[in-house]
Amino acid sequence: AFDGRSDFGLDHFYEAEAGFGSEMQQDGDKSSSSSSSDASSPSACVIDKKAWNEAKRVEKQGKRVEREAMNAARAKEKDALRAIQCQERQALAAAKARRRKALMDAKAQGREAFREALLECQSMGGLGKQALACAGIDPEGIDVLFFAEGRVPELGEPHVPGQLVAVDHEKGCVVVALRGSSCLRDALLDLDCKPLPVTLGSQQGLAHGGMLQAATKLSEPLAVVVEEALSRLPEGSRRVLVVGHSLGGGVAALLTALWHEGGGRLSATEVRCLALACPQVLDASLALAQAEHTTSLVVGDDCVPCLSLASCFDLRDALVSLADPASRGLDSSFEAARVLEAAQAGDNASLAEKYRTIRQLVGSAPDRLFPAGRIIKHHMGETPRYANHSVVDEMVVHIDMVAGHMPRRYLASVQEIEAAGRCSEPLWSDSSTALSSGLALATSLPSFSMEDIAAAVAAAAVENSKL
Repeated sequence: AFDGRSDFGLDHFYEAEAGFGSEMQQDGDKSSSSSSSDASSPSACVIDKKAWNEAKRVEKQGKRVEREAMNAARAKEKDALRAIQCQERQALAAAKARRRKALMDAKAQGREAFREALLECQSMGGLGKQALACAGIDPEGIDVLFFAEGRVPELGEPHVPGQLVAVDHEKGCVVVALRGSSCLRDALLDLDCKPLPVTLGSQQGLAHGGMLQAATKLSEPLAVVVEEALSRLPEGSRRVLVVGHSLGGGVAALLTALWHEGGGRLSATEVRCLALACPQVLDASLALAQAEHTTSLVVGDDCVPCLSLASCFDLRDALVSLADPASRGLDSSFEAARVLEAAQAGDNASLAEKYRTIRQLVGSAPDRLFPAGRIIKHHMGETPRYANHSVVDEMVVHIDMVAGHMPRRYLASVQEIEAAGRCSEPLWSDSSTALSSGLALATSLPSFSMEDIAAAVAAAAVENSKL
């Protein structure tokens, strides 16, 4: 019998209903008076319809509230992304208008002035300032010393992503920005993911092969430009911020690690790195060793920070385990159809147990890599938290795993974090600097527990069963 509590689940009702039905079938040949007598006996299963309706109503209301909260969060995120797109279009239109006006003014002064203005617009500094303007950044107070969108490499040369080096006089630092994947050659560089041996700070380990080669190729040429850029800052101000998204974030993290090697051009320079959606580029020990100067931000269910050769092998083995459990020594409850049934029934305890069992079987691919430095995980609308390597040590198939990787999503995340006042840690060692951490996050952020991870996996299984 139901006691009318609001937390009474539907599963209990189904069990009670099944018991009640079996009793009714056994007593089907009895008279109505006998059935009435049996129903009033202590052994009969009495269903309180009013309590059942109330429990059903409360459960539906809870699901509706949860669905409304999710829809509200998604609507807020879409509004933020639309605002960013609008800003980008306005910045692009403004940049084109300024360029057109500059050329028209120069043309009015004569052919020679027009030629000089045209050369200025097509120069490296002019193209770099146009790129800043298109990104919604006011180029005033910023000197662009180097801008390269990428080129076809020579035979035998590694491909490198686009780069920009600029002096931000207002913030008092040099900014090195590396672009994410935007062409087929960039994608091929991403896929050149076989780990290669590397030594950083007398510590040996492994790194993403393609990105390590790109960072090594860029290290010396960009260091020369950075040295020139530092000479334009006030004496004693030697600060470099290296940033990048996706492919650019991975190369930025490795480039920063190379620049921290002793004896280089920038040995007396404070170099910091912010890697957005950083791929898996270093093994566990080397990745942790970069935590002092590198921060990797992971937003939502982005799959790229979880993507490596090892995690792909793990995903393959997990799918084989679900398709043919017997081949892995598992019982039939691990079949994909049975797992989906458990997900649809909301049996989170069973799902979590199955997850742990399969994780022990498939999470052993060698040469595992991780994003560099300390990892901050942020879901839009929630508090950002520090995360350990277990959060990015497996590929989670989710409906948002690709869209969550887009640059606008990361920009919206950073804007949300800054607007919420969660940027309190100074970026540089000197806390009196004007640049107090619109980029670095508070050290008091909570971390993920294993219970959080198990609950997230169970929730993801329920969500994925709808695909």
